[in-house]
Amino acid sequence: MHKFMRYALALLLVAGVSLGVVYPAVTHSIEKVSTITGGSSGFFWIFAPVKIEDVVTCANGDAWAIGIGPGAFDDAALFRVTGMNTGSPKVAGVIGFDDPSLEEGNNYPAGMGPRGFPGLAVSFDCSTAYFGNFFGGSVVSVDLNAGVLNWPANFVADDTTGLFTADSRVLGAPVDVQLNGIADTRVYVGDSDGSIAVMSASTGAVLASYKTSGIGPGSLVAGGDAWVAAVQNRGGIACIDLVSGKEHKVAAKSLGINPFMAVASGDLNRMYVSNQGSNSVSVLSGGGCAKSVVKTISVGNSPRHLALSPDNQFLYVSNSTDNTISVIDTGSLSVVATIDVATSDPAPIGHVVVSNNNRYVYVFYEGGPRSAAGTFQFIGYDVSGLY
Repeated sequence: MHKFMRYALALLLVAGVSLGVVYPAVTHSIEKVSTITGGSSGFFWIFAPVKIEDVVTCANGDAWAIGIGPGAFDDAALFRVTGMNTGSPKVAGVIGFDDPSLEEGNNYPAGMGPRGFPGLAVSFDCSTAYFGNFFGGSVVSVDLNAGVLNWPANFVADDTTGLFTADSRVLGAPVDVQLNGIADTRVYVGDSDGSIAVMSASTGAVLASYKTSGIGPGSLVAGGDAWVAAVQNRGGIACIDLVSGKEHKVAAKSLGINPFMAVASGDLNRMYVSNQGSNSVSVLSGGGCAKSVVKTISVGNSPRHLALSPDNQFLYVSNSTDNTISVIDTGSLSVVATIDVATSDPAPIGHVVVSNNNRYVYVFYEGGPRSAAGTFQFIGYDVSGLY
């Protein structure tokens, strides 16, 4: 299991700090505080920038980003980012995977799935990461302290009962992975065929699976042990009541065009969904799976990734086409600021994350500068002026 470390990546970090006002809307002051470029000299990433697929923060204030390279198997690496609460982050570590022996049995810890889908989960204590192997039909668990695999687990499902057994077909293509909350005892997995699986976070054993009436979840929202919802390319939002096992639907016609990602408020009673085809965010309200759309908010062009501040006061929306961040006040449900993420590089912006102290917002480009192969780039903003 440890053989993959023979190709462990060496970290290259180039960091720069710059100050300046970044076109705030209304009267809010939003200050750019840092521009960070980080990456790896891994031999399979020498031809192109790293593609950051997901970024997750954890309790100690660190963040972990997962990136894929342009290799034949979309080789994956995890990047540790420290200093998120200070405005001076650094890429401080990397765990890389490139061992041909892991390819056997479709357990190669590689592709994150279709480009741009969220797909990384990190435990509350920042000790373990989970991500889907889209091409291998499995989920990978990584010990972040030791930098080794805990388990690669293949999915097998019975076509008749829908439950997972030891002697049936392998599930096709995991797209998103989420933990059930601070308890970190369950892993929820969304498959491209619309099904949702429940796994043990400690062993990788599949505890249950649910077939939904939609196809292609873009992202999952975990409601603790009570429910899990999937944003689907066709079929709106499918929400599974994990107590009764029943599916509840939020019809596609009540959402915007081509919904992509969803996040939930701390009390789980509100959900926000980005609609990349209609340049809007849908706001849903209600307990458990009984949620319905209560408002639609216009934002920038092609909104995809969302981040809710830990205090639940602001929602940050990454608009990938015009490289802006729309800031939504969750009290008034209105856009109160717009951050213009100016760049000389043509790479669009992707994920946006908020520091644990609510003060800093970090915007990750989908790739690094084209002149710097094997890198990725992100920019930090001090948003304390919003308060």
